[in-house]
Amino acid sequence: MKPEIRIENLVDKGRRSFRMKKLCDKLVQLSIADQPVKLLDLSNTGIAFHGSKDLQPGQYPALLSFQLDDQTFNLNLQLKLNRVGSEYYAGEFEQLNEVDERILSRFITHCQKVLIQQAHEERLEKRRKKLEEQISGQKP
Repeated sequence: MKPEIRIENLVDKGRRSFRMKKLCDKLVQLSIADQPVKLLDLSNTGIAFHGSKDLQPGQYPALLSFQLDDQTFNLNLQLKLNRVGSEYYAGEFEQLNEVDERILSRFITHCQKVLIQQAHEERLEKRRKKLEEQISGQKP
């Protein structure tokens, strides 16, 4: 069972899950009502995206495709579109079955690991460059 986390004085009532923003467009393909869209963020409970056509709040079939462990997954989902703006659309997954929920969670965890590894490598590279600059500055 997941622990319940309460945040006092929180105004935003949106999704409470980790929102994966980086890597989204590279690792995931999304179509809403058979129309490909550009994914902005993805969480265990929903998505935000740029749409290719005008959508209104309501229920839409969605296809989320991604690769995990050399296997391609195609999740057929029901999306409850609840935020419609000029810049983006956002919605929550409805009736997500247990298997799809686990697969999606594994994928997001995998992406978090990739992001953490990339951040670590970037920090190491910055340290290496700084050290090289210090060493080259010491030579006459």
